[in-house]
Amino acid sequence: MSTRRTDEVIFVSIYLISVILTIVPYIIILMIIKRRQKEFAGSAYKIMFNLGIVDCIQLLAHSFAFIFTMADSTFSYWINKV
Repeated sequence: MSTRRTDEVIFVSIYLISVILTIVPYIIILMIIKRRQKEFAGSAYKIMFNLGIVDCIQLLAHSFAFIFTMADSTFSYWINKV
């Protein structure tokens, strides 16, 4: 393996580990907020719950970057801009 490829593998590994380490507790906290609706009945908690769902979706979407890093591809100029 070349040095560049090794750096890419290390980068992807760190990235995936950080996604997993953040999304697991995030989902647990969101489940607690959803199950205990009496304690978390305020509108602030509803906003936090919805923002948490969006944040989890964003974490999952960004985790697909490892495919492009490992394939050494940007797929397309316009998708890279998105």
